[in-house]
Amino acid sequence: MQRWQQFELEACEYLNNVFKDLPFTFKCEGGSDSLGEDIMVYKGKDHIFSIEAKLSPAQSGQFSLIPIESCGKVQYTYSRDNKFPSDSNSEKIIKHLNQNINTYSEVTQRGIAINGLQSVLINWIINHYKTKSSKFIITSKGIGSFKAIVPIDQLRDNFYVHACLRRKRSGSRKVPNYQYELAETLAQTHFSGLGLGIKGFEYDGKGISLTLKSSAQLSKDQRYLPENMYISSDRRGKNRYIIKKRSSTNNINVVFSLVYKHETSTGLEALRSELMKYL
Repeated sequence: MQRWQQFELEACEYLNNVFKDLPFTFKCEGGSDSLGEDIMVYKGKDHIFSIEAKLSPAQSGQFSLIPIESCGKVQYTYSRDNKFPSDSNSEKIIKHLNQNINTYSEVTQRGIAINGLQSVLINWIINHYKTKSSKFIITSKGIGSFKAIVPIDQLRDNFYVHACLRRKRSGSRKVPNYQYELAETLAQTHFSGLGLGIKGFEYDGKGISLTLKSSAQLSKDQRYLPENMYISSDRRGKNRYIIKKRSSTNNINVVFSLVYKHETSTGLEALRSELMKYL
């Protein structure tokens, strides 16, 4: 389990413990899906809002660009494959890139820092989180350390915001139905070679998952399967893993990141005040 995953679980447990006197439940939902909410807040069965869990420094959103060449000149446009529509902030960022195309044309995986747009970058992140129904960010700089809870609208006072333009492999997706049988065969062969047995497979909205007969510490290399598939930890059960499909594309992305400015616990009263509105 990666450190950001540990922090998400730790933050969820922390919130459930602190607010155990109120009829709300905090559930970890984000996982590796950058488009999903990290922590969802429920009153009974009703989802009322979400909280972003960010172990600082942390990635805080992205959108893809399509380079279009015309008359020997490259211009960027907003990709139709983005899950959220373009807004005025993304349009300003794209305009800045195109006006300084000599700086931003040779894009690699190392990335090129986007400078001179601090206010626009902050506003993009705020709008992005609000689109996801997120009202707060819970953050820290380490596992087992302080917990700061920041209202989304106070982001600029509490975080340094950075953005870069870089090539990045597209995110993973669930294995398509027609490849379930192939995924099972590949997983059985793979884990057999590692001396591990599979207890069974399950299928749901997240795709195909499996449960091992015994616990295992899988290295990064041991998580890869043929056919661009890989094994990801599934927090819904012990020794459980999801089989996912890796993308073969290498897109140009504007990638945002946050760095928390302080090192103190704060924000519990602000969150409690928001929760009380739903009673």
